Amino acid sequence: MYTKLRKADDNNCGIKEEIKLLNGIVNVLIQPIFNVRAQNTLETLGLLEFRLDESNTNILGGFVALTKNCVSYEMSDTIFLSSIPRNVRQLEILGNLNTSEYFNEGWILFNYQCIKLLSELKCIEELTVEGHFLRQTQNFQSFPPNLKHLKVSYFDYYESCYESNNIRFVLNKLTLLMYNNEESRVKWDDVERRIRIDEMLNYLSRYIELDKLEELIVEDGENEPYHYFPSKC
Repeated sequence: MYTKLRKADDNNCGIKEEIKLLNGIVNVLIQPIFNVRAQNTLETLGLLEFRLDESNTNILGGFVALTKNCVSYEMSDTIFLSSIPRNVRQLEILGNLNTSEYFNEGWILFNYQCIKLLSELKCIEELTVEGHFLRQTQNFQSFPPNLKHLKVSYFDYYESCYESNNIRFVLNKLTLLMYNNEESRVKWDDVERRIRIDEMLNYLSRYIELDKLEELIVEDGENEPYHYFPSKC
């Protein structure tokens, strides 16, 4: 048992060193792109699979035309959250495809400062997160104050996830993304898909006022999105 754990630790250290090296290279390459023209014209920016250094993150705050920003969980630290441009309306915080099996548990544990900063982003109206992010129920407290649309990917909800909560959030729209990096390779039949959707809604109903939603959308990546209008029923 000790040998296996040691090997896993060695593998993790090796991966972390590779990521650190990659981050350094990408940050050097990206500097010429982070110019005045980009800051004044770029509307959508995806920053996945690497972490911006502090210098580039500070430059990010000057992207006045940016309305949509997509980042990896490991980049969502206090420096990044403090530098999000004021015109960003859509924020996607997603998992890293290459390192999910090693660092997945680390991504879902936002610290108090990150939760506080995210909850104070008045500009954010649409937030996309991995389902694992909501496995830690305190992360519901990170919802921005003007959030209208939450998009969340599927993950296995189980009873130990549940915690008592006296406050439920009111949203205009909720989108369930019934696929993620791992589950997208799994094909569900109609019955199983329905069961998983019900499980997901049952969990989310403890923290979100589902009956007050203007629109509920279910996407499975294959068929046309399903639209439901709870508030009109």
